[in-house]
Amino acid sequence: MQKLFTNLTNPKGTLFNEIKTKIEKIPNYLTKHNELLKQMIHEIISTMKIVSTADNMDDLRKISIEMHKIMIIQTYQLLWMTYLKSSTGQLLIDSIMQTELIWPKEIKTMVQTIQTGGKSVIRHETYLEFVNSYLNALENYLKKYKLELNCQINNFQYYSLGIKQHIEKYLEKQLESFRMEIEHKVELVHYDYQIRALKVDYFRHNPNDQQKQIIERMCRDKYEQKITEEEYKFLQQQIAYYNSPSQSFESSPLAHCPLTDSIENPTIRQNLFKQYKEVAEQSRTEMFNLYLKTAEDQRMTCKYKYDTSMKELWSNQHHHSAVDQNNVLSKIMIDLIDERCTKIGERIQCIYQFKATQFIQSNSKL
Repeated sequence: MQKLFTNLTNPKGTLFNEIKTKIEKIPNYLTKHNELLKQMIHEIISTMKIVSTADNMDDLRKISIEMHKIMIIQTYQLLWMTYLKSSTGQLLIDSIMQTELIWPKEIKTMVQTIQTGGKSVIRHETYLEFVNSYLNALENYLKKYKLELNCQINNFQYYSLGIKQHIEKYLEKQLESFRMEIEHKVELVHYDYQIRALKVDYFRHNPNDQQKQIIERMCRDKYEQKITEEEYKFLQQQIAYYNSPSQSFESSPLAHCPLTDSIENPTIRQNLFKQYKEVAEQSRTEMFNLYLKTAEDQRMTCKYKYDTSMKELWSNQHHHSAVDQNNVLSKIMIDLIDERCTKIGERIQCIYQFKATQFIQSNSKL
């Protein structure tokens, strides 16, 4: 079986090496001495009434490793199939939006990085070949590890659906962060596709130069308005966390000052520590307030700018005689601008929701 896959051809670029490493690397939660893994295996042995031997435990670990590889590959396939669907017009099949063949910017960047010969224009077929090479490689690795899993299963006489479900539950929990990261990338590909397609749809109405500038300005102002709004909210979340009881001064590294700790007299040491704590906490409060004020000022400035642009847009449409006719947009063009601005805002909100989730998860592990 191993000989069947000794000549697997990997796609160009360093990215697939990273993917391959992610697939093949045995994480800590699947190592022999990991307590969580041992607990999971003992639960299987006791629940399924399996003879508890070193060989049986090792077989269960090996099965878990192969299942882990398969789950990693399938998660990557979800992302790369999304890239392919974006480029072949299959991403929004149920949408009333006209089908567009749009290559995600991630793919464009990767292909342009590895493209040789100084080509300024890269053909659609080149991108397609690149994505298919990744999908084919992932599929080949999937077949390889499915065969290896079947071999492990066939060598383990106690294997059952219950064992499979037990291992999957354990792996899904361990892979939660990775899966969320990939699903987030997939979500962004969807948003990028819609944002780009709405612009293409707008240009189908043959806008003049000023009308082209209007959609660019409105979308830029919306981007700045939304990103400063989300940045302000994210900053509030971070400050709330650092002001929480779990992040008290006593539990921070700053609380351990060699100078105060070296003072032998307890009264002097306590008084000095109290003064040190007051200065440190006051400085932190002032710093947080400065961060918030700066972020709030930026948020309000960008909000005012966007609101003003929106008022001007609607004013121009209702007072034709007072403005240059080149600025007048049809209703469908206004609707497209509005929808594109909405999608831009949703995309930014999606990014910051993911950032907030990551922030909470990373700090909950501390």
